Amino acid sequence: MSVYALLPLVSVIAYLLLLPLVLRQHRSRVHRAFSLYLLSATVWSFGSFMAHADFPPGRAYFWTGFLTVAFVWMAINLYHFARTFTGQPRGVAVYVGYLS
Repeated sequence: MSVYALLPLVSVIAYLLLLPLVLRQHRSRVHRAFSLYLLSATVWSFGSFMAHADFPPGRAYFWTGFLTVAFVWMAINLYHFARTFTGQPRGVAVYVGYLS
């Protein structure tokens, strides 16, 4: 394992520790949107860890494609959380992002 794989692994652990704390809060729209963002960030960080660790060997191409999909999902969730946090309606972009 390289040192470059260590940072995504630490972020996966941090996100997994933070996710239950957010889920235990009362279920407001902001908490749900933030928990979706945390979940997508966890998935993206896990994919980054797997790509940098090259596990299983020779599968870095698969994990790079996985990272692309996870990044788009994370960006959509971040946009959704930001709109929810600021009290704006979801908007068409959120729905189109989730559908795509």
